[in-house]
Formats: sequence, C-alpha cells, structure tokens
Amino acid sequence: MDERAVALIEKETTKLINDKKYVVSLGAEHTVTFGFVRAFAKKYKNLTVVQIDAHSDLRESYSNNKYSHASVMKRVYDMGVNLVQVGIRAQCIEEAQLIKSSKKINTYYAHQIRKDVKWADKAITNCTENVYLTIDADGFDPSIMPAVGTAEPNGLFCNETLSFLKKLIQKKNVVGFDIVECAPYKGSILSEYTLAKLAYRIIGYLESK
Repeated sequence: MDERAVALIEKETTKLINDKKYVVSLGAEHTVTFGFVRAFAKKYKNLTVVQIDAHSDLRESYSNNKYSHASVMKRVYDMGVNLVQVGIRAQCIEEAQLIKSSKKINTYYAHQIRKDVKWADKAITNCTENVYLTIDADGFDPSIMPAVGTAEPNGLFCNETLSFLKKLIQKKNVVGFDIVECAPYKGSILSEYTLAKLAYRIIGYLESK
C-alpha cells in the first residue's frame, strides 16, 4: 500500500461521513485504518484510536515501506492522535521505547490485563470523548481466531473483549470501526464467522446506547 491508496480511502470515507453514514470496514490489510482515521480526524477533534491487536504496529517502516501494516499506528501517532492499545504481546525495541516515552500512547499488554481486573476501566479513562475503533483479527487468541497472517499466543477471548467493547461504547462516542487482517484458509470458516458475529454485536451495542 502507498500514499495514493491511503488518500483514496480517506477521500471515499470522507464522502460517507459527510453523507451522515456510519462507516464500518471489514477485511483488508491493516494500513487501510490510516485512511479511515485521516477522514475521521477531520470531523472529530481530539480523537482517540482504540486498537485491539497482537502487535503494536508502531515501526517507523517495515521492509522499507512506511505504509506497511507494521507501521500503521506510527502513521496515526504522527498525526498527533491519542492511541489506546489493547492485547499487545509482540513488538520490537523501537516500539517499546516509543510507548515508554510518549504521553499519547497507552498500551495494555495481554500479560498485564490477565492480572488486572480494572484494565478495561483504565483503558477507557485514557480515551478522549470521540473514539475510532480498529480491531486486528490477530488480537484474539489463535484458538478462536486461527485464520490470521501473524498469529500470537495468549490473545484475547470473546467474553473479555465484548465486555470491554460494550463498556467503551456506553461511555464514549465510538464514531466508526474496522475489523481487519483476517486471512481465510480453505476448509474452515471459524474465524470469518466469529468476526461477523463480532461486527453484529458491536453494531448492536451502538444501536442500544
């Protein structure tokens, strides 16, 4: 992906927002989120991106591409957008150092949330009023979400994720969301079905707010 693709996504998303549509994106490589966030940030000031993911995605570039899926949150961070990361369990030194040094990144690692029953409340407290939600399929544990490109053990499970999302939507203005990085493989629809149910539940929470 490159700047032209991101700019096109931003343009088309902006049209939908201006038409007062609620924008939901399903599928694709995680860099698409950068285009969505650029569009939403123009309308909603002081925006927070809540990222459910196994990886920080904060590398300056990956394979000489600053628009890599491994760099998408660095591009968002460079916009000055507040980040709240949930379920992270794989990162490089560059990413860890950025997280420690920045006041705009609040990361809730998978191993930490297993020991802290109040992690969801803390994460939501770190959000501004307007929130854009991005969910990478590999944020979930591979036992329930096997069809991803870069699986990591010790991921999130359904109940804890749905509880967090319901509380987030109740307390903040979730202006849009995406679910990305599913990599279907022949002979199983477990991951696709689970993600479809997830989207259904999120929309239900939004409608019942």
